[in-house]
Amino acid sequence: MAAYQKKMVVAVKSNGKILRETAEGCVFLPFGSEYSLLLKNLDSVNVGVEVEIDGKSVTESGRIHILPGYDFELQGHINNFEIANKFKFIERTDEISSHRGDRIDDGFIRVKFFREKISLEPIEVHHHYYPNYWYPIWITGPWTYAPQIYYLSGQTDSFTQCSSALQEADNAGITVKGSEVNMPFMENNLPVVFEDRYETIVLSLRGIKQTGEQVKEPITVDTRKLCSTCGRSSGFKDNYCSTCGTHL
Repeated sequence: MAAYQKKMVVAVKSNGKILRETAEGCVFLPFGSEYSLLLKNLDSVNVGVEVEIDGKSVTESGRIHILPGYDFELQGHINNFEIANKFKFIERTDEISSHRGDRIDDGFIRVKFFREKISLEPIEVHHHYYPNYWYPIWITGPWTYAPQIYYLSGQTDSFTQCSSALQEADNAGITVKGSEVNMPFMENNLPVVFEDRYETIVLSLRGIKQTGEQVKEPITVDTRKLCSTCGRSSGFKDNYCSTCGTHL
């Protein structure tokens, strides 16, 4: 299950599995876990993506350019056109709060999608005419990427800070550098122009359940729900217990 808004999809993954989010956009993940963000463009135009975690941009090198119908898994902070470390979710302890302070949007992931501006005039590309946009010249065959090479476009804007009305002070976790990873990017020199307006999807990472217990295992999309009233197990798509009718 992933967050979806106007043909854009965002999902949190851990250990190769997509995590489930609640109706309020909360994703439950054990402290100390590494995770990634799966971004998918279901639109028919190119999309530029900016990502903010804990109130700070993790894509300051530029917008991630995702082609129509394609997805991209963001594993960590992009700096100088490469990712050196994976995302890691840890508990915001008193020692950490004393050193770095508490931020109003700790634990929040904010993703902004900028759609491509479409021109009504055809553009000439290498003596071939395409109706709306340029195709990357280093792509061979139908949308085949060079291995481990993705490309960025434009520059990121400063973000508006997220509201933290749903974030309890004792339930906050933060994202830090995790294990090393080598993921290079290419700068995009294609003449793609994005719209100024954008769509936003916000998720909140939680390491503590509503009951006050710490999350021991990631809650994935196939995790069965346990009724708090009768203890019966139900499918992840069920909203009510089939035995006693309690809302799950």
